Amino acid sequence: MAPLVLVWLRPTVYRKKALDKSTNQYCQYDSQVLTMFTSSLYLAALIASVVAAFVTRKLGRKRSMFFGGVLFCVGTAINATAMGVWMLILGRILLGFGIRFSNQSVPLYLSEMAPSEYRGRLNIMFQLSITIDTPNSMIERGQRDEVENQLRRIRGVDDVREEFSDLILASDESKKIENPLRNLRQRKYRPNFAWQF
Repeated sequence: MAPLVLVWLRPTVYRKKALDKSTNQYCQYDSQVLTMFTSSLYLAALIASVVAAFVTRKLGRKRSMFFGGVLFCVGTAINATAMGVWMLILGRILLGFGIRFSNQSVPLYLSEMAPSEYRGRLNIMFQLSITIDTPNSMIERGQRDEVENQLRRIRGVDDVREEFSDLILASDESKKIENPLRNLRQRKYRPNFAWQF
């Protein structure tokens, strides 16, 4: 099944991908716009890390969390109503700022406001809620038997064989890549790599 974003916003990229019969999952889409779409959230979070610390210090933890929540809600609304790829990128930039503001201020707020007997537990729960194991990470660590059960719980269906097979195949393909950082220096990946800076 084709990703809706490709069919709707980038039909030329989708057609090119459909013609490519390669099983290599690495760098399937040769599109600077899709690269910008993907990386915009992370770049915004990186930039916001400098601003968020200052805002949290000057305006306080509650206002910083509120501001992060507002940015996140606005970014989500823009992404949900996007009429073009520029709206998706704008929405992801706002999401990146919102995520960074929240990740900056929530642990500080919990550390300062929680009763001392609950402080550690609350901070650990916050960390666990944003770093919970995904099926991909479990496969990478060799926990393949547990992945099917987790997929059944997440998806709410019993037949997850197709998705499980896809995850295993993608994991096996990624293990075949030797020296991924050296590969990024190859000429064909330079535009994507340079775009990040």
